[in-house]
Amino acid sequence: MNFYQRFIYFLVGILLGIILCNRMNLYSCYLPNYRVLCNIIRKQLLFDNNCDTCSIYNIEYIKKLLINGKVDFNKSKIRRKPFPIYYILYKENKSGKTFIIKIENQNKIALIKSIIQF
Repeated sequence: MNFYQRFIYFLVGILLGIILCNRMNLYSCYLPNYRVLCNIIRKQLLFDNNCDTCSIYNIEYIKKLLINGKVDFNKSKIRRKPFPIYYILYKENKSGKTFIIKIENQNKIALIKSIIQF
């Protein structure tokens, strides 16, 4: 098998892989920040009963904040038992508002503990 045939097989494999990944919505989450946010977004988001500021926001707005936010690993309690708590920071460019979202990442749900706006 010469180089041209191997190259064609390689291209066919790459194209099939791209098509399958796009059709099945498979994403690769390699970096820690992106991995945590993907894990939280894929779960059902619920508000904690003790969260007073959570009633102002709806779930779709919170998802937007999570997609564009960054996890503060210095503040987060990653090794907390039974479930870790993450602090997600989001800063809007237009208005300059800063949000800090405290989320408990449970097995099947992500429980929003508090939302602080600056």
